[in-house]
Amino acid sequence: MTDSKKAAWVPLGVAVFMAFAMFIQFFCVPPIQGIIRDTLAINNSQASLLFSGIFLTMVVIAIPAGLLADRIGVKITVGIGATVMTISMLLRSSADTYPAILAFTLLLGIGMGVVFPNMPKIISVLVPREKAGLATGLYSASLVGGAALALAITVPVILPVFGTIQAAFLIWAIPLVVATILWWVFVKVPHNHSAGMGSKSSFATSFRKVAGNKNIRLVAVLFLLHNFFFYTWTGWMPQLMQQRGASLEMAGLMNSVNLWTGIPVILIITRIAYKMGVLKPFLWFPGIALALTALAMIYTNLSWSWVLMIAMGITNAMRFPILLTLPVEMTEPENVGLAGGLILCVGYIGAIIGPPLGGYILDITGSLQLSIILLIAVAAATAVIGMVLPETGPKALKVRK
Repeated sequence: MTDSKKAAWVPLGVAVFMAFAMFIQFFCVPPIQGIIRDTLAINNSQASLLFSGIFLTMVVIAIPAGLLADRIGVKITVGIGATVMTISMLLRSSADTYPAILAFTLLLGIGMGVVFPNMPKIISVLVPREKAGLATGLYSASLVGGAALALAITVPVILPVFGTIQAAFLIWAIPLVVATILWWVFVKVPHNHSAGMGSKSSFATSFRKVAGNKNIRLVAVLFLLHNFFFYTWTGWMPQLMQQRGASLEMAGLMNSVNLWTGIPVILIITRIAYKMGVLKPFLWFPGIALALTALAMIYTNLSWSWVLMIAMGITNAMRFPILLTLPVEMTEPENVGLAGGLILCVGYIGAIIGPPLGGYILDITGSLQLSIILLIAVAAATAVIGMVLPETGPKALKVRK
């Protein structure tokens, strides 16, 4: 391997680990949300903010963070965001009151809002187009891997060994501390890619250009609906499984199947897409498959629900890494950060409104069936948007040339 290739893959390796450590912070809270509620003597709505609050601040900061990376560079921008995340996690591990934990959770969301939308920019400036599929697959799989690990072992392993929610937060902060140190020490970005590749356009000009791109807007809406489906499904399927006779532990395990089955799919699917030279089928086909999966879930029993949870994990994982590549495919290099921020900002609104809406429907109707019908419609809408979007894969690039 040449020195230049090493120079590219070292920061990518650190970015992959950063993504893994970052999504642990997202998903270490849901498994212990009930314990936090009882320990702090708060209600369910207050406890839910310790998870959804991350999304709230993340979507607010995502666009300015993308612009910042386009201006001062990804090395410094992501480093700042990672440092904010690390400090917030360390502070959260020392907090013992609800207002303090919530405040540090919101601060964590700010750090994530700086880091998350700018990861595709690392891929765009350091990896040749023919290697973008592999790089995006590794990065996307690391996000899902961090989430799956946190869901899987926080309750059965971390909490029994270390005893308190503060100790659990501290243990899960360790990978993030390591990733932040590695980022500052080992990540080198070529000077000509450090800050917008020489772009001098104003924020207003850049924002008008990106926001005025119809395809970027469609991707943002597609990502919103994608997250609406995923987070609503993931948030309420355990309750449905318990209604069908599953234990709490079994319901949690069935829910984690969504993530575990997705990891190998993510690693494979981006390479397949770039080998085929097309991305568009991996945007619309999952919408159809997810709609059919949700429809089948209404009529199936507990045993067959395992199969549907696996199907959901596979089809959801097909689209997720492709969505993360689209800011790179649809915008100029100097505006990738801003485009990623815009897509993330709009996209994670789906994660904010979806689960509470599902809970509201459950409170009103006493059933999750209407929520599943809503998810069928959402999945179908994603298929339509995926069909409308233009092809941006390597084959389309060759045709344009």
